[in-house]
Amino acid sequence: MLDKNDFDECKIETITKKENGRVVIASIDDKPIGHISYSLGFEDNENEVSIETMGVADIHERRGIARLMLEYIIENYGDFTIQSGASNEPAKLLQESVGFITTEPYRLRRDSNKKDVNRNLKNINPQPIIHKLPKVIIPIYSVDDLEIIYQRSKNNMELFRRRSEVILSYALDEVNGYKKANYSSLYNMIEVFIKDKNVESTMQTDIEEVLKTRR
Repeated sequence: MLDKNDFDECKIETITKKENGRVVIASIDDKPIGHISYSLGFEDNENEVSIETMGVADIHERRGIARLMLEYIIENYGDFTIQSGASNEPAKLLQESVGFITTEPYRLRRDSNKKDVNRNLKNINPQPIIHKLPKVIIPIYSVDDLEIIYQRSKNNMELFRRRSEVILSYALDEVNGYKKANYSSLYNMIEVFIKDKNVESTMQTDIEEVLKTRR
């Protein structure tokens, strides 16, 4: 079972970039890992929000962070337009899954029930929100993927072992994209990775001891 150490606290908040510009920032441990920039007002419509760019750091892809940022804007503003992304199939699928409809080749729009002709977008002040995200969420295809999880564990082997057990349980239960048939190869890959890390750690300790004697 996952405990509190197996979750990242992802903070979603909005900052003002310029008079009509805003940026949604997703951060973990105070480090930005995703953003959406947007403007208030679009094509002379002051009661409109227009998304311009969005992105998530490679190491944090497939964690649902882009969706959390989109839903954060939807919750606060309701109606808006995306000016880019319609030609990017994965982005388009995400945007359509939260209610956007393609209106032009490079534009998507979402309408909601949040229609208040008296509202002033500049007066809307989105409050920060924190989501807890499981740290073990990426499929393991290679040693590089294990290295990512190890780094997310802050190079703590105990945490890594615990997350490895969760990964293996995913394979046995065939959840999170894993297949039971891959359990053995996955188990062996993890065991070799742990053994190599322990050897690497021992060598590093030996080197540090030798350097101390030479000072």
